Amino acid sequence: MDNRARDVAPGEGHPRLIMALGGQAPEGAGPQEFVLGPGVTIVGSAPDADLQLPGLDARHAEIRHQPDGDEYVWVDLGTAVGSRVDGRPMGEQGLHTGDRIEVGNWTLVYHREEDADHIRPDGGRQGGEGADHPHDA
Repeated sequence: MDNRARDVAPGEGHPRLIMALGGQAPEGAGPQEFVLGPGVTIVGSAPDADLQLPGLDARHAEIRHQPDGDEYVWVDLGTAVGSRVDGRPMGEQGLHTGDRIEVGNWTLVYHREEDADHIRPDGGRQGGEGADHPHDA
């Protein structure tokens, strides 16, 4: 088996948020899958939010694509509801495939094809980073 990373462009690998089955979000509300692009994605209830989720602050969080390292980072914007990633309160968290993000009544799962996480050890899976990774303390 060839474990060498293939050459992929930054942001490749279909990075996305998927509505988690069994979450508390109202049935039929919101998209079932939201594809993340380059730059910053705004999550909130405002009409101009990229990912609109009723019940959140107008600007609840940002998902920032950081081309330096080609990773996506969840940043809570100091809301009353807060954000939890894998059950832990988070202000800023690098996302790994399989991370569960809880915001208000919404549960989202981050997913990206592992071979696209070419700069990250073990493809960016949960547990695949070392203690020295800047967003995994």
